[in-house]
Amino acid sequence: MKFTLVPFQPAGFIESVVCHVDIDDSGESSTLSISYHLKGDLNRIKWPDESDLQDENRELWRNTCFEFFIGHESGNDYCEFNQSPSGNWAGFEFDDYRSNMKQSNAVYANEFHISRDQNECHAVLDLPAPGTSTIYLGLALVIRDVDEQLHYFGLSHPDDAPDFHVRAHHQLIALTTL
Repeated sequence: MKFTLVPFQPAGFIESVVCHVDIDDSGESSTLSISYHLKGDLNRIKWPDESDLQDENRELWRNTCFEFFIGHESGNDYCEFNQSPSGNWAGFEFDDYRSNMKQSNAVYANEFHISRDQNECHAVLDLPAPGTSTIYLGLALVIRDVDEQLHYFGLSHPDDAPDFHVRAHHQLIALTTL
């Protein structure tokens, strides 16, 4: 399934951000694969490295970071996952919209691969598929540029501020159709 992420405000140096979501049932357990493909003048992105973020795993979203949110169709609880290009990652669980946040390993990437040059970046997260057939999925990307400005890309955005936690801006997905 293909999704185009849209910026909250224009980011002239980014041509496009496209995500693909697939499920692989061929192995012992199912894998959900989320890939991000960016095009543009990627020299304008401040790419974190391991030395930048070693002790900042809880606040990866303050820098360039791939994100996704997974929630069950039948409840308000959800998980947030942040993956830094540096390899650092963080997971959080919420009982409801931004409520009772706790650090968690409930959602994690089995594997993370990234390749990039000055014009394109391709990042892939492979994780265990949720144990349900239908999920709410929010896809997002935060970019910190070389001028220290943050740019927010998501499936859609509320009018007043970028907020990736709002379920109305997530996509209901039947995993069996991927």
